[in-house]
Amino acid sequence: MIAAASDLQFAIEEIAAAFETETGMRVRLALGSTGNLARQIRKGAPFELFLAADERFVAELHAEGLTRDAGTLYGLGRLVIMAPHGSRLTPDPGLDDLARLLAAGQLGRFAIANPEHAP
Repeated sequence: MIAAASDLQFAIEEIAAAFETETGMRVRLALGSTGNLARQIRKGAPFELFLAADERFVAELHAEGLTRDAGTLYGLGRLVIMAPHGSRLTPDPGLDDLARLLAAGQLGRFAIANPEHAP
């Protein structure tokens, strides 16, 4: 039983399928927010592995004596700006084009990650 942050869904499903094919062992996945999965661990959820999106939760669980060890950092997040082909927006580090398009009322919509939930 593996608990994994939702942002890992596609990668972890592929990895689990390959593991099952190679070993014949069944993998069960629980996907969700890192905070909710940590809460489940505190309440005794029987996870064998926890892949968190925020290492702070792992450190807290370890400090509470709920993990075997302090864990291993498996990746670093980066914030990026991107635009699909054909977009009026030209991604730039200073977000100058985004500001220009917003001020001109020429941008229909955009999405940005909340750093509180996507550190």
